[in-house]
Order: sequence, then C-alpha cells, then structure tokens
Amino acid sequence: MQKLLLALMLGSIMGCQSQSPNPESDFLKAFQQAHAQKNLNAAMKLVYWEGVEPDIKKSVEDSFKDDFALEIEKLEMVAPSENQMTQYTKAGRTFKTNLDVKKVLVVNFKAQVGLAQVHNTKYLIGEKDGKYYITTAVRVG
Repeated sequence: MQKLLLALMLGSIMGCQSQSPNPESDFLKAFQQAHAQKNLNAAMKLVYWEGVEPDIKKSVEDSFKDDFALEIEKLEMVAPSENQMTQYTKAGRTFKTNLDVKKVLVVNFKAQVGLAQVHNTKYLIGEKDGKYYITTAVRVG
C-alpha cells in the first residue's frame, strides 16, 4: 500500500512538471497577452534572469514599458542569422546571452500617428527546461 501511494505521488509530481508540446506557441500567447494587458509583471516572467545585473534588468523593463505604448501588428519567430551577435564588450566588460539563442522574436508594430516610427523590436529567444524565454546579457568572467 505504501509503495503504491509513493508511486502515485511521484507520478503526480512528475506529471506536473511535464513540458508543453508547443513551447513556441505557449510563449507567443503569453507575450501577446502580457503586451495587450500592458502587464509588466507577466512580461518580465518571460525573461530568463539567471546572472542578470540590475542595470540590464532595468533596461529590459524600460523596453517593455516603451513597447506597451505601441500596438502589435504581427509577431514572428524566425531563425537567428548566422552572424547573430550573442556576445559584446562595453566599457571594458564582456557580456553574452544567458541562454543559447534558438529563435528571434520579431514584434512588428502598427504605424503610429504623429510619432517617430518604431517598426519592430527583436528579442533573442532561448530554451530552458522545455520553455522559451527571452534571453538577455550577463557578464562573462
């Protein structure tokens, strides 16, 4: 009886951790919803934060806030280019993405009347534990 109960509990726990059959679709839906609701907390949950310094986190937050003022026309997931930059040096510090880049999310915006035109924002996308995340910069070394 105890072995059966333990097996059922383990099966239940493992079932709760199952991966989505379509992480790309799940990510796009979550992104679209966060943007439509201008929900910064939901948008920030779509970012993989391991190792990210506060100034980078603030930059990502500001980018979301800026984009919330714009209306999405179309979301596209595309393959990264062969020369996709995933590492850079700024002020003597070297940074790289905190996940390997699998895709690029291109957020195309509708034209804005009377404003400087922002046509799109691109986010590098990585995968961790069967889920897609926006990957961002972390310091190397």
